Amino acid sequence: MDGPPPPEEDFSSLSISERLSHKNWKARLNAYEALINAFQISASSEDPVFKPYTSDPDFLNKIFGDSNAVVQERGVECLIALVKFSGEISAKTHEVVIPALVDKCLGSPRAATKNHAVELILLYVEVVDGAATIIDVVLSGLGAKQPRTVSGCVIALKEIVRVFGTQVASLSSLLKALPNIFSHADKTVRSEGTQLTRVLYQGIGPGIEPWLVDLKPVQIKELKEAFDEMDKEGKGKGTLKPVRLTRAQAGDTEVAVNVGLGERTEPHDYAPPDSRAFAEAIDIAPKLSMSLYTDLKSSEWQERKNALDNLSILLSSAPRIQDSPELAELAKALAACVATDANISCVIVAASCLAELAKGMMSSFSKNHESVVPPLLERLKERKINVIHAIGAALDAIFLTTNLPDIIADFDNALKSKNPQVKEGTLKFLGRCLATATTPIRTPQIKPIADQLVALLEDGFEGARNEAATCFGTLMKMVGEGPLNAVMENLADVRKVKVKEAYEKATVKCKSEGSVSRQRAPSAPKAAPVAEIDVTRTPPASKPLPVMEEPVIVKSALSNPPVKKRDSVSSSSAPAVKKMPLPVAAHSNPTKSNGTSLDSFKFKHTPEDAEALISDLIPASIITGFVDANWKTRLSALEEMSAWIETQIESLDAELIIRALAKKGWSEKNFQVSAKLYSILTTLCQQSPSFGRSCVALAVPHLTDKLGDQKLKKPAGDALLSFAEKTSLQFVLNQAYGPLSKQKAPKVLSDALTWIDTALIEFGVAGISLRALINFLKASLQNSNAAVRTSATKTLITVKLFSGSGIKDLFEDLNPQLLNTISLEFEKPSRTSLDVVDMTASSSGPAETASAIANPLEDLFPRVEIDGLLKGTGILKDSKNDEWKVKKEALEALQAILDQGSNKRLKPTMGDIGQVLKARVVDTNKAVQTLALDIVARIAEGMGKPFEKYARLFVLPVSTVLADQKAPIRTAALQTLTAIALACDIEPMTTGLSSALDTSNPMQKCTLLHWLADWFKEHEPSQTVDMKPWVPSVLISLDDRNSDVRKGAQAVLPILVRCVGFD
Repeated sequence: MDGPPPPEEDFSSLSISERLSHKNWKARLNAYEALINAFQISASSEDPVFKPYTSDPDFLNKIFGDSNAVVQERGVECLIALVKFSGEISAKTHEVVIPALVDKCLGSPRAATKNHAVELILLYVEVVDGAATIIDVVLSGLGAKQPRTVSGCVIALKEIVRVFGTQVASLSSLLKALPNIFSHADKTVRSEGTQLTRVLYQGIGPGIEPWLVDLKPVQIKELKEAFDEMDKEGKGKGTLKPVRLTRAQAGDTEVAVNVGLGERTEPHDYAPPDSRAFAEAIDIAPKLSMSLYTDLKSSEWQERKNALDNLSILLSSAPRIQDSPELAELAKALAACVATDANISCVIVAASCLAELAKGMMSSFSKNHESVVPPLLERLKERKINVIHAIGAALDAIFLTTNLPDIIADFDNALKSKNPQVKEGTLKFLGRCLATATTPIRTPQIKPIADQLVALLEDGFEGARNEAATCFGTLMKMVGEGPLNAVMENLADVRKVKVKEAYEKATVKCKSEGSVSRQRAPSAPKAAPVAEIDVTRTPPASKPLPVMEEPVIVKSALSNPPVKKRDSVSSSSAPAVKKMPLPVAAHSNPTKSNGTSLDSFKFKHTPEDAEALISDLIPASIITGFVDANWKTRLSALEEMSAWIETQIESLDAELIIRALAKKGWSEKNFQVSAKLYSILTTLCQQSPSFGRSCVALAVPHLTDKLGDQKLKKPAGDALLSFAEKTSLQFVLNQAYGPLSKQKAPKVLSDALTWIDTALIEFGVAGISLRALINFLKASLQNSNAAVRTSATKTLITVKLFSGSGIKDLFEDLNPQLLNTISLEFEKPSRTSLDVVDMTASSSGPAETASAIANPLEDLFPRVEIDGLLKGTGILKDSKNDEWKVKKEALEALQAILDQGSNKRLKPTMGDIGQVLKARVVDTNKAVQTLALDIVARIAEGMGKPFEKYARLFVLPVSTVLADQKAPIRTAALQTLTAIALACDIEPMTTGLSSALDTSNPMQKCTLLHWLADWFKEHEPSQTVDMKPWVPSVLISLDDRNSDVRKGAQAVLPILVRCVGFD
């Protein structure tokens, strides 16, 4: 039909509910998009926008039952937004959503739908208190008929464990499901099961092995080999760290920060869980010897020792022990043996049995601590060190089954003992309990234990005094100084010093709630805090900035974009802070933050205080002249200020001067006055000791705006270069990105880009955040003005000269025309190096020097591990397959992964894929062989110099490919050898090349000799290269029957003579 296409139907006039039930799929898609937007802009998790959907199961079911795959995918995205922004309010919907996700989405042929489903499950784990119910529902999907659904469920389970760790994920039911996963008929399910098992091994280590006994022997063997390899690479037990916190954990962390000492920590270092927790409990009571108690009371120590040895074997063979009444009697008998037995061998074994019993029974052993701990403490009078260690290990195992408030009473008698060894040993155990306790001591228990420790601080035995001080300091760290102040006042000064030292060194895992709030309250106001203004861009000096109650570090807007906090308390509800004159603060080191510390700074003064100080600092005649309406008077005032500054430069506060100039100077219209003002800024920068980052932050936004002024671009640019020399180019650029990104005038933006290009040529890119610079250039390349695009392209070429053409991969999201222009510019011949002036900033320290040495590409392309790229894929397994098509597909998949821009820089670890590629390099199938050669070349290029440790693995196999009769195969092998040599030089290849030259195949020998000759024409061999092993093969080749071999040997011979010597 002729004519234009019919217009798209507009559904925006319909209500959300009408669109959701509309028969047209586009209407439903529109509804989900509208809901996503509404959820994202919601004010808080209690916003009314969530209520209609968190309590409507029909709405949730409609999403998963939608017949249109695109709409279903967007519906799952809508649910992600709902759960993400409504938080715990939507937690109850998991009872409806998770089963539907398992049934409809985890097996979806659309990868995006499957990924969204996994993310939604992770969000529910985050908001629901405990992941056990969610894991159980996902486990039910393992019985699905569709292998894709089963595979999706396994992936979801793996991600739950990987993201939240083993502390959140309940592993008992998950471990029981492993045999079913590995017995599945589909290889993808089994492959994903292997990945799940590897993640579980990172969490619980060898504790997973009892759950694998029902697998096939070959599967067990492969898994154990994988576990061994993980241990060698440092990826074994204990390496699984949670990457996300549940909302409950995040809330606890936030509370700890708010009521704590103001010190925010990283997410908890979760200790690997005890593998015994996942084992089946064994009832050992029926297995106890009938004569055990009789033998333990025997007068012959050998009989007691034999009985204890047999008991030790029984206890150690049961990873988890089932509680029973008989075990309480056994614990008492063992404690009595430790306390009273005269033979130390029996004491050691009895203590070992107690430790095994406590570990096996776990928390159920806690009821026995009252009858067991005191006898063990009394036996600490023993002087034999092996006995003390055995009893200490038993005590530590018992403490793990209970908590500090419950066990604290067991120390009373031992602390009052007359034996000094008992007191010292008891105090050591108490110190370990205080340091490792996860439950703080109760308030009523603080004073009694503190009084006992004070008495022991005056003990006649030095060991007891020292350990008492350690315990007192650790207790103070746990409960705070407040509850112990009254006790500390009565101590002698020498004891106070000891306790304070112990307090500073002590570490605890928990603190009582009252302690942290008391520690936060200052005892007396010493001085007004220094005001530090939190800004994301430098504000005009004329606008007042708020005075903060506490110092806040200023961070660059680009390196740390502002994050909108949901559910935050309104600033209007905060108590008013009394403003008072603030002292001039010395420029302090920035604190550690998420951003780079080199971009942090502090303003010394608030605008209000600066206003008062300026009138006292600057002569009145200068201030009056500077605000005069006549430009000549203003110019004269600035000349007078310039002369005054030169006489007072050592004592002037540069920030006050700049704030005074900014008040009127930033709006100056006369170019002569402005030029003089910029020269004053340059003088301050070059000569004033007080000129720092805060001064730069005040001036940069105005100076960048003047880079587009024909008459002022040079003085403004010179001032900015002086700022960069004084601080760093990185800091100046970070202050400039914000104002320039909002600049509407193309001339200003174009000239600013030209200045950046000049600065990069002068300073280089060392220490520059290339990712931030690239993001700014990308935005400029998309500008509608041709001059801006041209300047951005020119600056990009300069960056490329420093960092390499790999930065082009960051521009893949630009339109094809721009990409083509960039590619053409990159291909043009240009300078291969730049004459970079060493402009080390006068204020730079060791940190800046270290950052300047770093490879600039590390900021853009962090190196990745090949093993990490292979996770979740079947590449490793398929590349070992006997079918050439399967191997080819696997290697093509690996090639595609390595071809991605973010995966081109690799860490120097290869893992199992190294041996696989070595085998594929000499594969009988030429397509597989060519792919393997290309992948080895890519890996060598990606690793660079560290590839030398793998050169010995690949050089000989690659060289043997040169015997192939097909020229394309030989060419591929030569390209791989060249890539290896370029990556790590020829030196680590000499052994493999020597073996390759010692061959009877003329094609291999002549090709390799000619390659060596060509290589050394362009690359002079270093003095450390050992070519002596090549000499016999080259000399023999001089008399070879093949003329090409002889020519190759003759070409290499002069190089050998030069490097090895004629003799």
